[in-house]
Amino acid sequence: MPKIGFVDCLSNAFDSFEIATTIIDKEFAGTSLQRLTAPEILKMPVCAKKLLGSGGVDVVIAFVTATPEDFDSLHLLVEKTIDLELEFQKYVFYCVVSEEEFSSQAEFEKIASERLTAFIDLSLKALHSPAEVSSQIGTGVDFSMFAAFAQGSDSDASVSAPAPASEPKSSESSGRSLF
Repeated sequence: MPKIGFVDCLSNAFDSFEIATTIIDKEFAGTSLQRLTAPEILKMPVCAKKLLGSGGVDVVIAFVTATPEDFDSLHLLVEKTIDLELEFQKYVFYCVVSEEEFSSQAEFEKIASERLTAFIDLSLKALHSPAEVSSQIGTGVDFSMFAAFAQGSDSDASVSAPAPASEPKSSESSGRSLF
C-alpha cells in the first residue's frame, strides 16, 4: 500500500488536507496519507525530512498557498528539498496554488482539487510506473517549477521539485546541506 506524506503550512489560506483525503479515498484506493503541518513556509523541508526519515512514506507532496512575495522562499524550499531527495532517494513534489488564483474558498477548493489530483497521480506513477510518467510528455500537463506564478491564473499550472538523481549525495560533497 503506497504511503504519501502530506506537508502543508500553517500560513496556507485554507486547509487542503480534507481535499487530499477525499481524492485519495475516491480515486486512489489503497493509498494512505500521513500529514505534518509546518509552522511557517521555510519549515516545510524540515517537515518533509521528518516524514521521509520516519521510513513510513514513499513520497511527499508539499502543498502551499503562496503570494508573489513568497516566490524567493519557494525557490529556497525547492533547492533544499533536492538535498532531501538525494539523501532519502524519494521524491518531494511541491504543489502550489497562488493566492492570486482564487478569491473564495470554493474557487480555492476547485483549483486545489485539480492540482492535488494531478500531483497524487504523478507521485504514484513515479513510484510504481515510471513509463506512465514518460507517457505524459506533450499532454499539456505542466509540472514545471513555479508555472503557477509564470502563467497567472491558469488552472492547469502546477509546481514540482525536480526528480532526485540516481546516486546518493556523497558526504565529501563540495556543498553543504542545511539539513
